[in-house]
Amino acid sequence: MRLSIVSDEGEAEVVCGLLRAEGIRCFHRVTDLSAPMRGASLIEWREILVLASELPRARELLDSIEPIVEVCTRCGHAIGEEGGWYREESGELNPYCGVCAGRLFGS
Repeated sequence: MRLSIVSDEGEAEVVCGLLRAEGIRCFHRVTDLSAPMRGASLIEWREILVLASELPRARELLDSIEPIVEVCTRCGHAIGEEGGWYREESGELNPYCGVCAGRLFGS
């Protein structure tokens, strides 16, 4: 049974890892939602599937997880609402705030 649909394989692996850690058998695959968007987007939607008997417990587990929202420490604007990325001298990519252009973020 379909538990959820996520936007990419990485997110699907994270969700499946969480489920498997709790003893819930699952797998993910490309879903038919990707077909109409193939030419317009790089997103390849994936569906996460579990056994029907484990669906209620899997839903409960996913519902209990609050998403981590990182905010700009300067203005409090949530990352992802607007903004972009900059590369540090080490080469690591970091977000910046689209409102105040602050480059320091916390969780």
